[in-house]
Amino acid sequence: MVTHLQGETANAAFGTASKGYYNFYDKRGLQTMVSNFVRIRKQFGVFWFFVQLFFYLLDIPVFFFGVLFYRLFTGKSRYTFAQLKKYTKHLFVVVKLTPHILKNKPYFYKVL
Repeated sequence: MVTHLQGETANAAFGTASKGYYNFYDKRGLQTMVSNFVRIRKQFGVFWFFVQLFFYLLDIPVFFFGVLFYRLFTGKSRYTFAQLKKYTKHLFVVVKLTPHILKNKPYFYKVL
């Protein structure tokens, strides 16, 4: 498992050229999202886990309308609908894993 998210080894393993934690729509983004949610659950509790999940889910329509309006008014877009689709897919993986995260028991080393 690759844990160093900034290095060239991680870029090769995840098939991405970007460095950083802001691309939640690529392969590294799923690992980052799951790691963040597990940490929030362990460090801050269930309430803040659900607050964070709410804002991530709220980001789906914001992302959609942002891509749509930017394309309509400028003719180009920094983000694409394919990236929105991948982001949404990753977020629903987190939603599917929510019961396991809430149990706060070891689980992810078996699955991911």
